[in-house]
Amino acid sequence: MIAWLGVGVFVSALLFGEFYRTDPAVSGPLETRLVFLSLLIQSFAFHGGIAVALACVLAAALKRRRLGITLGLAAALLLGPAAWSQLPRGSAPADKSDLVVLSANVLYTNEDPSAFIGLVLDVDPDVVLIQEYRASWSEPLEEALGERYPHRVELPSRGAFGEAVLSKTPFLDTPKRAPEGWEWDNPLILVEIEHDGERIEIGCVHLMAPLSWKAIEVQRRQVAMLGSWAESRVSMDDAPDALILAGDFNAPYRSNHLRELRSAGLREAHDEVGVGRGSTWGPRRGSLSWAPGIRLDQVIYAGEILCTGGGVGSPIGSDHRPVWASLRIGSE
Repeated sequence: MIAWLGVGVFVSALLFGEFYRTDPAVSGPLETRLVFLSLLIQSFAFHGGIAVALACVLAAALKRRRLGITLGLAAALLLGPAAWSQLPRGSAPADKSDLVVLSANVLYTNEDPSAFIGLVLDVDPDVVLIQEYRASWSEPLEEALGERYPHRVELPSRGAFGEAVLSKTPFLDTPKRAPEGWEWDNPLILVEIEHDGERIEIGCVHLMAPLSWKAIEVQRRQVAMLGSWAESRVSMDDAPDALILAGDFNAPYRSNHLRELRSAGLREAHDEVGVGRGSTWGPRRGSLSWAPGIRLDQVIYAGEILCTGGGVGSPIGSDHRPVWASLRIGSE
């Protein structure tokens, strides 16, 4: 009886996580806690699937046939998307003319940029977006990457919200911190470049981490603001040929937390061509470091863009792993 009650509670939680919706403009203690619960359920559904699969094995060992079948179906439902993601995706082959964007949350307490520099040299992106950027990184990055990336904008910080953008090609206009009139506390660097004859607007994004009830409310408003701006930006008379936003969104792309970005027509590179779960964040120390990670870092875009490849970079001394994507502008 207790086992079946647990199954009922588990299924109800999954349904809640999948279908719960709330207006970002509506805030309050109850709504904030329900939003956070939904985010947790969707972020850790894969981990729940592993737990249910183990419970299924236990039920089979105890000869609880109906319970085992029910748990097996639940495990298949939870682990199915991860299994499906292992299948190769159809995509156009990459070309030298594709724009390569790399984004990395380098961790503001990370004092050694050497692993990050090595990754940049290996991937050789056209544009590099950095979150949690600190002033002490400026000189070593200039020495190692200055000739390759002569165009840069830096907003260093002692805390977790410093940013920088490095580019091989000149910025077409003065970089902006955020669209005018935004109530946006985090840095948000927006730059414009020209690539292969196309004008591209690129944003370095670091949304608030949901580490407090207030932060959850702020993050939801940020997502709504970003989605609304992106939707209107691509329809303006002076709209760029492509809009790219990359960085640490502190939520999975397919979660309800980021639904306004999907509603605005923004697509995600790994969601379109990636293979595997593409995890980018997880504890680095202790027993939890063995647990599967979750994907909090993305490259998303709108406009006539064809994603021809992407991936997750090697560790760089941060709790996040970098992400990169190759994008063909003017194709879809």
